[in-house]
Amino acid sequence: MEQTWRWFGPDDKITLAEIRQTGASGIVTALHNIPYGLVWSRDEIAKRKQMIAAAGGLRWSVVESLPVAEPIKLGEGDLSSLFENYRLSLRNLAAEGVTTVCYNFMPVLDWTRTQLAASAPPSVSMRTNTLHSTAISLIDRAPRPSSGRTFSPRLATGSRPQAKATRIVCSLTLWPDFPAPMTATMFRDCAKCSSATPASIMPRCGPI
Repeated sequence: MEQTWRWFGPDDKITLAEIRQTGASGIVTALHNIPYGLVWSRDEIAKRKQMIAAAGGLRWSVVESLPVAEPIKLGEGDLSSLFENYRLSLRNLAAEGVTTVCYNFMPVLDWTRTQLAASAPPSVSMRTNTLHSTAISLIDRAPRPSSGRTFSPRLATGSRPQAKATRIVCSLTLWPDFPAPMTATMFRDCAKCSSATPASIMPRCGPI
């Protein structure tokens, strides 16, 4: 068992020195500067490893995550180069000694939730997700052709009394959780996801 800490790279407001003070020895991070679908080179991986090790007593233990490009999730176009890039990134990570890798297959929104700082006893802060907040956020900020069919009329029209407040909360929490360059792509891909089905996607996803 190893105590690890999620770190979002050099731009994270939590520093490696601060993480070291928690008693953690492992870092869970990714190369967030590399766009989805491109290869993680050995050189870039090694640089990040060295940055982490330079903090003293820390190592890059887990990759979270090696992103799956949206065309793969949607089964869209020629995916051969994207699959090969993913395989090569995995090989490069292994060659640099980083062998625990996770990924998310949730279309567009990847891993986030609609409330990023919910409270629960005893004094716990966590992320939560509600259907109402999801509906309001997607309909308002990234409308899809199928929104009216996906969500009930009550949710789709925002008729609940808290709809206005929910819209404000979603605008302040859900979308700012992502780096700015990602949001335009996510808004575009929301429309595509409405037509994606397991049957259209999974036959395209061969073994890594």
